[in-house]
Amino acid sequence: MFLGFGFLPDNMRLLNPSEETEISRVYATAYGLSDDDRDVIKRQVYKLINPGQTEKLVGTVLNGIEVRDFNCRELFKEFGRSLQPI
Repeated sequence: MFLGFGFLPDNMRLLNPSEETEISRVYATAYGLSDDDRDVIKRQVYKLINPGQTEKLVGTVLNGIEVRDFNCRELFKEFGRSLQPI
């Protein structure tokens, strides 16, 4: 979960796993950013959590990455049940 992260290049470099992760769902706020910018962020997050994957796979798995034009409260209101452990 990324809340108020900004997705600036320096921030993204700090989160650089050396191998593929087992992360399957990501929730993020991108308050005030355009649809196009949020799509770019989705691709950046995908590459971050799947460092060895090719670009061809990106379109098929981005559904697990939610980057919304929400503030933190709105994100928790929208996805509160989804964030609960099963």
